[in-house]
Amino acid sequence: MDKVDVFIDESGIGRKVGYSVYCLTCCNLSTKQSINEEIGQTEKKLEIETFHWREQSWVIKKKFLRKILRIQGWNCILCIIDNKTYPFEVPEKIFAKALLGLEISTIYIDGKKTKRYTHAVKRSLKDL
Repeated sequence: MDKVDVFIDESGIGRKVGYSVYCLTCCNLSTKQSINEEIGQTEKKLEIETFHWREQSWVIKKKFLRKILRIQGWNCILCIIDNKTYPFEVPEKIFAKALLGLEISTIYIDGKKTKRYTHAVKRSLKDL
């Protein structure tokens, strides 16, 4: 099994209503360079510096997704959590379950997170 880098991004966390969505993107190290190149070419064709979901129009989002979904060597795991039902501590346990069996090289967590959050994610993976 290839080693993977895992990129964690989230939306809707810290709210008392609605849902939190966590996106765990797993990229095979053996194809990481070619994936980065293809994403860079896609951004260049779309005439954007870097793709950030929140900053793009739906036209650009759709075009970007159509292109990157064709790229091989990565997969995406979505974790959707009901904010009213589950406490904030649950996501780390869900990440561990979702990533079970993967040989992880590095984990990247998007945005500024507290050390407590980062340590909780890493600890949950060690506890498997």
